[in-house]
Amino acid sequence: MTPELALKHIWTLAGCGPDRAPIRFVHGHGSGLPLVYRVGTLASTTIAAIGFAAAEFRRLRTGCRQHVAVQMRRAPASFRSERYLRVDDGPPPALRDPVMGFYETHDGRWIQLHTNFPRNLQGVLNVLGCANGRDAVAAAIRKWDGATLPDARRCRPVAPR
Repeated sequence: MTPELALKHIWTLAGCGPDRAPIRFVHGHGSGLPLVYRVGTLASTTIAAIGFAAAEFRRLRTGCRQHVAVQMRRAPASFRSERYLRVDDGPPPALRDPVMGFYETHDGRWIQLHTNFPRNLQGVLNVLGCANGRDAVAAAIRKWDGATLPDARRCRPVAPR
């Protein structure tokens, strides 16, 4: 499937007409990246969809149309950009924080934590009142009912049985 057809399909499913904002896919040869899977169409299409939505938002607010162009050879790099980030010429950061992930709650429900940003991790640890570590977080989450944990600043864990 080409990016053009994929984008048309996405926007048709969303109930939008693909003719509202001009999208141009600039085709190239290969991604230039060591990829196991051919993600060029996926990357190009999703970037185009985001650009299309932003252009449509601008058109609705200002009446101005905007052209969107996606460099297909460069699009996959955005899907792997975290691997190319360097701070002070050091190695790339870890792809994800070890605490990030899914956890089972006291009542058998599940919650997903996003802790890749230090502020988010610290907020989770503050609410749970536990140490920084996957096992400590899992043990603390097992004390909470799943429906109340998202509003944890106003709730308390359930009493142990």
